[in-house]
Amino acid sequence: MTAARLACFDTGRLPGVGDTQRQVAEAVRRFVEGEIMPFADAWDEAETFPRDLYRKAADIGLLGLGYPTEYGGTQADHVSRVLATIELCRGGIGGVNASLMTHTIMIWPLLAGASHHAARLMRDCADCAVQILGGAGFMRGSRIERTYRDAKVYMIGGGAEEVMNELAAKRLGLL
Repeated sequence: MTAARLACFDTGRLPGVGDTQRQVAEAVRRFVEGEIMPFADAWDEAETFPRDLYRKAADIGLLGLGYPTEYGGTQADHVSRVLATIELCRGGIGGVNASLMTHTIMIWPLLAGASHHAARLMRDCADCAVQILGGAGFMRGSRIERTYRDAKVYMIGGGAEEVMNELAAKRLGLL
């Protein structure tokens, strides 16, 4: 198979597509034309591709497209994500697209529980620091005291933590 650019409709002319969405589509198009298409036939034949392609895709914001910036994502709407997918498909090599975007299968369930688990981890770290430093860990204004206090704010009290864990497990299909 030749990795010729697939002739699709012009995504830039779709109604409701704004400048931001066009810029996303163009960035992904340049990435596909420069980093995938020239090597697609060889990669397809070898049934592999260089792992540094993940870094290059991350550098243009493709891997985190549409995910919260506080978790390293790139802010984008659904239209931008669809246009990015169309541009990836134009490269003509499905295995690379599937491999590059595999993380999207599990990212939303993970993000759903991220703040809950981050607060728990923060509290556990503060507990360990207090154990190591003893009373110095509770001194007013110390970094550990502030971390411990902040962790308590993010924690859900009164047994609700166990309920949150159960809901997360059910959402992930573990229960």
